[in-house]
Amino acid sequence: MFPPISLCPDGIYAAAQIVAIAEQQKLSGLVDKLPGYPMVRGSIVGTVRDMEKLKQKLRLELKPISTDNIDGIKLIFKDSWLLVRPSGTEPKIRLTAEAKDESTAHRLYEYGTRIIEEFQRGQNGDY
Repeated sequence: MFPPISLCPDGIYAAAQIVAIAEQQKLSGLVDKLPGYPMVRGSIVGTVRDMEKLKQKLRLELKPISTDNIDGIKLIFKDSWLLVRPSGTEPKIRLTAEAKDESTAHRLYEYGTRIIEEFQRGQNGDY
C-alpha cells in the first residue's frame, strides 16, 4: 500500500516502484538490511457483539503504549504489537502479534487469545 497514492493494495504500482529502486541499487542489499520480526497469526472461532467493550478490555488488561483503531484494534507496545479484528468473511476474530523476538510474539498472542475467549464467554455479562 502507498497511502499518499491510495489505501488499496496496488501490485502494479508496487512492481513499478521496485523496478525504479532496482535501477539504483541491488535489492538483495536492501533486503539484507531489513530486521526480522517474528509474527504469530491465528483466529478464534465466534464473534463479538460489542467490539468497543472488547477494545476497552484489551486496553485495560494489556496496557499498551498506544492504540490504533483503523482495522479492528492494534495495541502498540515498546517492542511489539497485537492486532485484533473481526474477520470480514467468517465468524472469527483474527489475531496477529509481532515482536522483536519469538517468545514475546507468542506470549502476546496467547494473552490476546485468553482475553478474547474470556470476553466471548462473558458476552452476556458485564465487561
